[in-house]
Amino acid sequence: MLAEPDTPWRVRENIEAFTRQIDNIVGFRRFSISVVHDSNPRNITSQREFTIGGFRLTFEPPADNKPVTGLRYFAQALQPIYPAGQLSGYVTAAYLDYPGVAVDRANIDAGLSKGLGPRAVLKGGIEGGSFSNRWLYAFPYASAEYAFVQTPRQQLAGGVKLGYVRFPDYSYLNATYGSVALSGLRAVSDATLLSARLTLEHADAYEHAYSYNGIAFAPGASYLLSVAPILLSGTVGLGRRDYSGADPFFGIVRVDRKSAVELRVQHKEWRWRNAKAALVFSVEDNRSNIDFYSYRKVNASIAVE
Repeated sequence: MLAEPDTPWRVRENIEAFTRQIDNIVGFRRFSISVVHDSNPRNITSQREFTIGGFRLTFEPPADNKPVTGLRYFAQALQPIYPAGQLSGYVTAAYLDYPGVAVDRANIDAGLSKGLGPRAVLKGGIEGGSFSNRWLYAFPYASAEYAFVQTPRQQLAGGVKLGYVRFPDYSYLNATYGSVALSGLRAVSDATLLSARLTLEHADAYEHAYSYNGIAFAPGASYLLSVAPILLSGTVGLGRRDYSGADPFFGIVRVDRKSAVELRVQHKEWRWRNAKAALVFSVEDNRSNIDFYSYRKVNASIAVE
């Protein structure tokens, strides 16, 4: 029925909500592909003159740091291993494929999850990422999540995450990492959904200068123009990281303030078979008291999910 082009979109939404609940019990495999444009793939600062150790230096960015357009492949799967004990395996993977390999990126998160009743989940897994086809980091972790409120119109959940992140080529960044997060959703009407997420984080790095405390807050909202019907979604991200010691190159303690805005547009009747399309636009701005770490980037993508 979902594949039928004449099926009304509201009927599709109701069916998909029901099938997602079943998928979380019996398992699922999901795939998507996006056309992605990135204005600053290496997150390079726009500044070119810096003072290091009393010397005035001119920074020449890599020649390949220019706007690029490519494809993003995304896959997510959950497979029950012992259903009676709520034990499952999970994996989430993404690959950004740009022309050449200089700025390609890959990320993977895989592990085991153990449900503790209907509200609590324990996870143990490993995250990893690569850049330019070179392994960048590995992050084995353990996490716990608990749903304080879980109803059709509102949700409130909290979680903690602990692990050790290792950078094979940058051992001075190796760190014990921990975070605490609280997130919520609330439907204020049949057409409007509000959301928010608050995260506190701490990293204790091998080199003290790269240890930090961080805070991030991300409110969001979705609104359905039922006449069209078009779903408009927006999220604003605000964050700050305070580092613990003087930067080895610049001699002062680094403080970063990051802001991001993401807008998403999805027409409920834009569909090919059972695939849905969405337009996504985002702007990210990192402002540091050390100009070398400041950057701005604009991303735009067309996703088929």
